[in-house]
Amino acid sequence: MTTCWSSRANNNEFVTMNLGEIFAIKSLSLVPRMMSYGFPIDFSIRASNDSQNFIHILDQHYSNFTPVVTCLFPNPVEAQYFQILPITYGTDDHGTKLFQLAEGYVQLN
Repeated sequence: MTTCWSSRANNNEFVTMNLGEIFAIKSLSLVPRMMSYGFPIDFSIRASNDSQNFIHILDQHYSNFTPVVTCLFPNPVEAQYFQILPITYGTDDHGTKLFQLAEGYVQLN
């Protein structure tokens, strides 16, 4: 993981993942940028089958700064698209509030 996606500073940007088709998903795992720089402290996950109409799945709090953040869904979610929306931004290594993400993947039901 030598690259990562990054929002602009305090710009209220989010990530939308397109899985290519609808799957039954039981969890979404997110890999923060190295050292957890720029990963949101609080964030929401939403899902959609058409990329237009998203439903709220869960809110997550990230406090233990693990290399992978696994978001377990209470029930399997059938979706093609997932959005990760920051609520409380983390900071990068310069103290700038950003949302940065190295990788994301799903676990099928």
